[in-house]
Amino acid sequence: MEWLSIYIIAIIVAWAIASLIKVTIFFIKKKRISKKPVFSTGGMPSAHTAPVVALTMVIALVDGFSSVAFAISALFSSVVIVDALQVRRAVGEQGEAINDLLPKNAKKPYFALGHKPLEVLVGAIIGVVVGIAAYVLY
Repeated sequence: MEWLSIYIIAIIVAWAIASLIKVTIFFIKKKRISKKPVFSTGGMPSAHTAPVVALTMVIALVDGFSSVAFAISALFSSVVIVDALQVRRAVGEQGEAINDLLPKNAKKPYFALGHKPLEVLVGAIIGVVVGIAAYVLY
């Protein structure tokens, strides 16, 4: 399985760990199992941040911090993180405000909040740990 490189393994494992944590937190809060947290945006931890940081970490360790691949991945990661923290969060807050303006019996449009800083930080920590573990174990 040549296609299953250390890079792909780190991405999949980081996403799976972050998603499993999301499902576990949902279960603890709601007392039921659901796949909804895996496919929804926002929540603890960021399942967008974890895999991009894991990929960036593996690239840094395998290809070097001065490699073109690392520079591209670091830029890509920063765009994903900024989007999670600012863009999607702002859009979600605007969605909440719009829903508050609608009459109580009106059908409310779906909106998703982005991530809080702690959720992104935990996703990044998962990514760093998974990236290092993939490098050491692969």
